[in-house]
Amino acid sequence: MADEDEVEIVAQALYSFERNARGWDREPELLKEQYRRDAIIVIDTLSAHRAERARLEKAATLQLIVPCLTWLPFAARLSEVI
Repeated sequence: MADEDEVEIVAQALYSFERNARGWDREPELLKEQYRRDAIIVIDTLSAHRAERARLEKAATLQLIVPCLTWLPFAARLSEVI
């Protein structure tokens, strides 16, 4: 879960894209709360995406390493012969 400062920064960034924005400090609290809810969704989605990407990168690395491990006994025997 995102901390309050992070939520506030993202909420204000989302708000800044509005065409008729009057200024964050001038807006009613109800509107700010909507942007904060949207910010939480954005932050949580990004966090989930990063976690999934890290998981996939780890899986890809393992897919490269595991086949190499099967060659270790062969390589050890080969080094004895050479």
